[in-house]
Amino acid sequence: MAECSLCPNEVKARIEELKTVRNRQKSQLKTGYHKIFIDRVWERMHGPSLTDDDTDDDDANNFAPRVPAMTYARKSIPSHLSSISALAQDADRASTSDLTYFTMLQIEPYKTVGQSVSSENDENSREIGFPGVCCKFCMKSPKGRKFFTTSSEHLGDLLLTISNHMEICKECPATVQSQLIRYKTSHNAQLQQLKEGEHDACMKRVWKRLIVLNRARDQRGAKPAAKRNAPIQYKTVDPSTPIQYKTVDPNTQLATPDVESLVTPFTFFTMKQVRPCNLDNSGNGSRSTFDFGFPGLECLHCAGQANSRRFFYRTAEILGGNYAHIPNHLLACSACPPEIKTALKEKKEAHLTLKHTLPKGSQKAFFSSVWKRLHQSNTSSER
Repeated sequence: MAECSLCPNEVKARIEELKTVRNRQKSQLKTGYHKIFIDRVWERMHGPSLTDDDTDDDDANNFAPRVPAMTYARKSIPSHLSSISALAQDADRASTSDLTYFTMLQIEPYKTVGQSVSSENDENSREIGFPGVCCKFCMKSPKGRKFFTTSSEHLGDLLLTISNHMEICKECPATVQSQLIRYKTSHNAQLQQLKEGEHDACMKRVWKRLIVLNRARDQRGAKPAAKRNAPIQYKTVDPSTPIQYKTVDPNTQLATPDVESLVTPFTFFTMKQVRPCNLDNSGNGSRSTFDFGFPGLECLHCAGQANSRRFFYRTAEILGGNYAHIPNHLLACSACPPEIKTALKEKKEAHLTLKHTLPKGSQKAFFSSVWKRLHQSNTSSER
């Protein structure tokens, strides 16, 4: 909208005004509320995934904002699908949604131990030491999905991602996939019917079980992490003892000439417009899954202002896949010079074409370089 020639100036001005308080307001929302809102918008666009048992549900009641939802009875889980899980227990059933509980029955604890950075499976190589889970249906496949979590709050959102994976997993039985689709129709409404904090308490219990199971695996003789070529662990496994991060140097050059040829001019130019920063407790750019002090990126142009735009990424792979937020901000940033915006637009036009001419893996190497420079001051203290 910031670039739209037909968008009224008063709308653009109002959007810029609201941007200045967005991060603070978002940090004050109850856990999961923002996602529930997005899910409601999505289902209004696409309609709920109804099955034969759900065709009489009233969409307006299911997704009406801030209005108590319809009373959803707990659906029974077929006995042949309710296998025993080390993470989910019977007592958890009433403390979360059918979708969350059923998804927990379909996963197994997982923990990386000494994988190489050069591993072709990024999911396996990026989070050594983190508690993780894997889809029990494709876990033995070389490309089986593994998921890594950093806190009980993150675990709740991660389970939704896992359920989405299982719907398209080639190894997942059709009976399990149909149950997941069925439970999704009542997921948000069931969460709203729980007592305040009940779902969060359930996720904390599951998170603790996951940590215990990972530690038990270590004690049974899991191989120690490789000393060479091992990714750095940037987040503590124990949520009660947060890592103390060193203050980064904002003058550190993240995108250097020696790696410029690894990406398109658009990508390189974008990364030249940010500088290192640390996550503080101001509510600006904070994420519940990051410790205070975690290194991130800050817009070079609005840096120093009360509401400067910051970006935080868990891994180099996530940074490489989600950096588009940065140029989107630059084009709307009131502090960004017009000539920078013009150059960014020009380089973006050629980006898609040039991207396909790059050698395979070159962009990944570029963002790995950026990531190492961003986190280099914390390498020794976090191992």
